[in-house]
Amino acid sequence: MTTEQFEALLDKAVAQLGKDVQDPSCQSPEAFEKRVKEVLVSVAKGESIEINPTFHPHAFPDIRANGFGVEVKTVNKDSWLTVGNSVFEGMRDADVKHIYIIFGKMGGMPSVKWGRYEERITHVRISHAPRFVLEMDRDSSLFTKMDISYDDFAQLSPEKKMEYIRKYSRSRLRAGERLWWLEDDAGQGLPVKIRLYMGLPQWEKIRLRAEGALLCPQIVGGSRQKERGGGQRQSGDPDSESGRASRRTPKGETTASGTLALPVRMMGSRQTAARNIKLGKTKPMFFEGSAI
Repeated sequence: MTTEQFEALLDKAVAQLGKDVQDPSCQSPEAFEKRVKEVLVSVAKGESIEINPTFHPHAFPDIRANGFGVEVKTVNKDSWLTVGNSVFEGMRDADVKHIYIIFGKMGGMPSVKWGRYEERITHVRISHAPRFVLEMDRDSSLFTKMDISYDDFAQLSPEKKMEYIRKYSRSRLRAGERLWWLEDDAGQGLPVKIRLYMGLPQWEKIRLRAEGALLCPQIVGGSRQKERGGGQRQSGDPDSESGRASRRTPKGETTASGTLALPVRMMGSRQTAARNIKLGKTKPMFFEGSAI
């Protein structure tokens, strides 16, 4: 099947889908995607093409058909704009060569349009990962701005893709503006390595809890201190300097002499060696470059 023939099928499918979305039962993302598949199968009857979902529910695009692919998008607003897939396309179907988008606008007067995927990508938005922005009513291809075709961009490694994304994003900055995620090759940054707390060894959990208690003592403060939200203490308040000196020090609060009593549960079971730490009176300990 040629590109022109497949696009003619999309014309028929969108005409039917435009009627279907007037029914609220067809307007949820799940219901709309299911209906798109049904309509494509219907309009393709008698044609030399087979309509199937892709190899995985999270694969890209949603539907494949003899080398053609269809990504299904919906918005509840009266808008033809949405944030699309990751620029890295880690789960792209390798059998798909030409990708289209069928877009259902459910806000305002519900309507449906189709377009060529690369022509509807107008921008990149950064959240936890760079994602394409799709607009069905504006002709402003991102790849024209980046001076590379979508097909060539899709073949690049993630590192090479980010070079294009950074260059594009820098070109949009005004004088004096910076973006936190734009790495400067000439500058030095701090390597960030995120690890799950539950996966850390016990000694490191204890060390981190101790450091947190020292840097932010209020996290182990008494309930009255937390409820007061750090407000100004009165002379008669049991949390005032005089009040602290005249009462027994609860776990996790600072005494008048400057000793921080850390609760055992914060330091780990039976870790009594680090329970009382003299603030300002002992040599600070260093852990991975941080003084506590």
